[in-house]
Amino acid sequence: MSVIEFWDEAVFDADLGMLCATAVPVKGTSFHNPLRLMEIYGNVGLESALTWPEANAFLPRIPGVDLNIGNGVQHPPFTWEECDPQEIAVNFTYTTNAVYRILENLSEIGHFSENQINGLLDRVCLQLTSIYKSNRHSLIKGINNNLNMYLVSKAVESIVGVNVYNCERQEIERTTQALHRAIEMAEDHLSLTPKQQMAIALGKGIAFMERHDGAGPLGKNAMLEIGEICYRYNENNIAIDHRDQLIDLVAAANDSGRCVTMCAILDDTAETVDDLLWMQQLLELYPLLQINLLVNRVQISINFSSHMLRSVFGARSFRSLAERIGKQLVVTETYCPLISLQNNLLDSDAERAIREADLVFVKGLNFFETCQLAEKDAFYSFVVYGPVSRSYTGLSDLSGVFAFLPKGKTGYRRTRDACQRQTLADVCGKTQAKA
Repeated sequence: MSVIEFWDEAVFDADLGMLCATAVPVKGTSFHNPLRLMEIYGNVGLESALTWPEANAFLPRIPGVDLNIGNGVQHPPFTWEECDPQEIAVNFTYTTNAVYRILENLSEIGHFSENQINGLLDRVCLQLTSIYKSNRHSLIKGINNNLNMYLVSKAVESIVGVNVYNCERQEIERTTQALHRAIEMAEDHLSLTPKQQMAIALGKGIAFMERHDGAGPLGKNAMLEIGEICYRYNENNIAIDHRDQLIDLVAAANDSGRCVTMCAILDDTAETVDDLLWMQQLLELYPLLQINLLVNRVQISINFSSHMLRSVFGARSFRSLAERIGKQLVVTETYCPLISLQNNLLDSDAERAIREADLVFVKGLNFFETCQLAEKDAFYSFVVYGPVSRSYTGLSDLSGVFAFLPKGKTGYRRTRDACQRQTLADVCGKTQAKA
């Protein structure tokens, strides 16, 4: 056991062995000591904190958007000040793993040797500590997990240099390889129904194709592993399954002669390829459907970004989708330096695309947590993983979700009293949630 103090009001006795054993990996990657950030944070005093202007310079700048931290400003799903200290400790282990994953990737593509990773990780953790403790801990109290991941990338950039790691051009090599492999695999999925393609896209989201290195063909074992994960979700094991509602909603509008516009918010690169497959098929089946792809113009983590559309539209499997550009298909580029869109930090292009849509499709676990859109009929598709996800969905790890939230409803409600919290399973109905 060890007493950990994040700030005066956030202190707890931690079982460090248990905390280390339950640390949350990032995209399947973990550091051998996920407590490293906590160790550095606990041994650095306030005298090492950055001034508020210095720390503020590390925060994202989104044109036309005011980003405020502290003084009761809410950032979904919660700010760290609202967390139980144990939740903050879990966030710290995740942050350590996130730093390690970035540095490991940079080492693998030749920017520095593997034996330099530990020293660089310590320097990044020290930089994060100095940011967190600025203005007497006001920044660490006011951020959420989404903003913290941005701070991670900015801290890495500040230590290794923008020519080695650029916050707005992350993991280009890995995501490009994964994109081309996913496009090749998509040919095998063309004959499937939209519902089946939706299920494969769920599985592809946790297959993490990006972690398989090399531009050549994947080995037999890697292909078997990816295939097993991709096909694990079907009609019998998607915990909350509203795929039919989406298809029926579009079909009913088409049959009545009414146009319907869906704004689609996309997630990781490889899974997006399969999401685009079922969207392509719906556009073919329902001529009055229009889809507005809301795509980030900057490359964050392994997310799909607008520069990838050229490869998709040029592929044989997506010829039909490409033919509908400017007709049934529109692309709206947004600027979001965060790992997921956050409904209170949307630029004007994203706000307009969502406002003008009849319904919204939101892909990804992080997006579910940060982009609840109560003003619209919305569908959320993701796989549950980690303590935050479990607590907000009421489901177990690796549960598949394709959930419909009608206008006026959100997927969760957080309160300081855990007994008063509302989960996605509560909202959708216990009978529909096959945990």
